[in-house]
Amino acid sequence: MNQEFVDRLRRQSYKFHVWTIDDGDLSRRFRDLGVGSITTNRPAFIRKELQQHIAIA
Repeated sequence: MNQEFVDRLRRQSYKFHVWTIDDGDLSRRFRDLGVGSITTNRPAFIRKELQQHIAIA
């Protein structure tokens, strides 16, 4: 999974969502790739992780 793949999905009008992401590093990776949504068993933890580590574009 890389930015080129995600960009290709978008160009073809596909949406990109991920499920059961409970790891902070992995959630940040998907956020930085531009995922449409993250489903998790740990919403408060993931929300905190994403807020503490904001990507700088």
